[in-house]
Amino acid sequence: AEAVAALIYDWDRRTAVVLRSPALAKIVGFTPEEADADERWWRDRIHPDDLPAAQARLGRALADNEPGFAVEYRVQHRDGHWVHVWDRCMIVRDCDDQVTRIIGSAVDVTELKRAQHELQKAKEIAESADRAKDQFLAVLSHELRTPLTPVLGAVHIWANDETVPAKAREDLEMIRRNIELEARLIDDLLDLTRVARGKIDLQLQPCDAHLAIQRAVEICRPEMAQKNHALTIDLAATRSVIVADAARFQQIIWNLVQNAVKFTPDHRHIAVTTACEHDQLVVRVSDDGIGIAPESIGRIFDAFEQVSRDVTRRFGGLGLGLTISKKLVDLHGGELQAQSDGIDRGSTFTLRFRLDTVHAPVEPAPPDHDIDGDGEGDGERVTLSDHGHDSLRILLVEDHADTAEVIARLLRANRYQVQTAGNVAEALDLAAREVFDLVISDLGLPDGTGHELMRQLINRANPIKGIALTGFGMEADLDLSRESGFAEHLTKPVDLHRLEASIHRVVSAD
Repeated sequence: AEAVAALIYDWDRRTAVVLRSPALAKIVGFTPEEADADERWWRDRIHPDDLPAAQARLGRALADNEPGFAVEYRVQHRDGHWVHVWDRCMIVRDCDDQVTRIIGSAVDVTELKRAQHELQKAKEIAESADRAKDQFLAVLSHELRTPLTPVLGAVHIWANDETVPAKAREDLEMIRRNIELEARLIDDLLDLTRVARGKIDLQLQPCDAHLAIQRAVEICRPEMAQKNHALTIDLAATRSVIVADAARFQQIIWNLVQNAVKFTPDHRHIAVTTACEHDQLVVRVSDDGIGIAPESIGRIFDAFEQVSRDVTRRFGGLGLGLTISKKLVDLHGGELQAQSDGIDRGSTFTLRFRLDTVHAPVEPAPPDHDIDGDGEGDGERVTLSDHGHDSLRILLVEDHADTAEVIARLLRANRYQVQTAGNVAEALDLAAREVFDLVISDLGLPDGTGHELMRQLINRANPIKGIALTGFGMEADLDLSRESGFAEHLTKPVDLHRLEASIHRVVSAD
């Protein structure tokens, strides 16, 4: 027993005498000869905060006739510092079931506790840094998106002015395209961060993959037309229902088609096809574009990877679309592979999703935020005047003056009645004095948040439906908007078509 690097003890319950091994000195700095043999000597060295729990554990073991037990506590060293020990013992009973001895060992676990404490501290620091990163990304998203909204709105206003010359309209279209490109880059950065850190929650349901493919292709058609691409669509799969997050599946397809458009020179060909192979839906997006070098295939899905600096200079972008698509496919349990015969020999991206043979597809609800980044959702263009809502009364809450002015002008030009407020207090004051059918509110306001405002507006005698219109587009922001009562969450920049479609959905809902 003396060779064991732990304190071994034998407590005689009849005499209260405790025999201890020489390892006592390693634990508390006393030799067995220096220590009092009475059990109270050890008990008196236990930390007062730990003693009640240790005694209670002993009492339960004795009362319940347990064969033994273990307990952790602190005991005071000779020099005054506290030592963490793990005390594990065996209870010995006689033929009358009376406890005669308790034999056990006490091991110094101070270093283990210190390591655990350091690990916990490091974990808390990492979590704090993680939260700070989330907050930074949310603020960055907001600050980058917000200035784009009034610019996009102003472009829309002038583009619909029949007095604007044709050349100026071309310039406005160029401005619009570049604003939407900027928004896509922001979306890509945020999506990569969400996926890499497991922040995306997939809303899985049966959905028609062919419908999502058609929508994604429609979004890309203007750029295809600009580059005079020939497009072949052959949705030959006899079954097309998969279980997926419909919005994210559409994003995957959009990224693949957009990648083909981007890296295929003018007047060349792009093809999108589907087929059923066993229990899988196979989607192929092919092009006869710049191709991929054999040595680059292995890293084509790496973040920020565009194979070469020359490609980055020629085509721009961050190289995130394929990375995001691959990670989203992996989250779904699908497969995404790239194939190319080499430089200037085109490429084919093959996507495989398991078919759902049980359920009928569910028409997906419009995404809570603009998945593809083009500011037009699925391409549907709806105006409320088509549905008899041309006199809708809207409370617009926005502290960014340029954004408030442009959005109000857009809505008023389309026969909406609009009142504006720059903060929570002004909004509540207007809501108390006037009747509104809908509130469209930013989230970050000078005297509070749009969430606080929405909670108050929906808890009134005459609740007001709401749409969050904000630069905050992280997953947590969308969740918080839903929890606070907003019917929809739109991320800036937003154009009139997308905003009107959202307004129609909200006011038409029961």
